[in-house]
Amino acid sequence: MTNNPDRWQHLEPFIRKLFKERIQRYDEIMAMREDIFTIATTYNLPMETVQRAKNHAFGEGVSRHCLLLDNDMAAAWLRLATGQGNSLDRVFLEHEIYESSLVEDQGLSQKEAHDLTQLKFPWSILLRESQQ
Repeated sequence: MTNNPDRWQHLEPFIRKLFKERIQRYDEIMAMREDIFTIATTYNLPMETVQRAKNHAFGEGVSRHCLLLDNDMAAAWLRLATGQGNSLDRVFLEHEIYESSLVEDQGLSQKEAHDLTQLKFPWSILLRESQQ
């Protein structure tokens, strides 16, 4: 899949080159069509909520908030999208749902939303602990 250069303009050319595989993975996730249904059905969530979280974590939220691309996030989404998510992936999903709600619905900045979300759904902390 070819990436949309405008989508990644917030990244410096060196970073785009360095993160080429991550960019491809994010573009592949955004091109997926069955993931929203699978995740919403598996976790009994509204499809709109899952779509908002996906857009925030992998779509326009990435460029709007100048987020770096994360392999662990992509891997978690891909497991969730194939119905093979684990308990840590579920925390990731809840984290992205809550964070996207704080940003999109409540108007918080990305940093404020992330900090608040980490208190409730500390996915990155749990991930680090699981890798030790």
